[in-house]
Amino acid sequence: MITLDQTGAMRLWELIDSGLVDGKAAVLWADAQIADHSGLAPAWLVEIALAKHAPAMLAELRAFAYGSHQQPDYRMLESYHVGCLFERYTRGELSWASFLRLAGENADSRDLGVPCEYFYEMLNEIEELEFSLEGETRQRVLVRQRFGEMIGMVQRDYLQFRKLRYGKPLA
Repeated sequence: MITLDQTGAMRLWELIDSGLVDGKAAVLWADAQIADHSGLAPAWLVEIALAKHAPAMLAELRAFAYGSHQQPDYRMLESYHVGCLFERYTRGELSWASFLRLAGENADSRDLGVPCEYFYEMLNEIEELEFSLEGETRQRVLVRQRFGEMIGMVQRDYLQFRKLRYGKPLA
């Protein structure tokens, strides 16, 4: 469940930045949260509801989440981002190779505790195996073992947005 605090804002940022949640779903979620908090919603949430594009939402979330004196848990965020990308793969939106490339790029650019080589070595291997289903299945098990807790958290968080955006829960 996405909370209306710094951690929740960072998780929402990751959901949008990863492409798992689009702007429309984020606005629907923000509107629902505002309605639930009858006038006591934080300013950043109102800004999300009024934003017209994902970049504006990300800027507002970043300002709130990283403007605090409290240090974010960067390692949790990196794993959460991997969970977001994995969910996109699970939905069929990304191929396995695309998941590995994006996860590697994210780990490389952020240097937040997950070595980019973890993903890039898997990508090299799956390319050498000519993208075999057997290789993909074996690698998917390894990723689930390492990031299973965050993948589960992302799936639970995403359910809120999916219900609002599409009117149905996860299959």
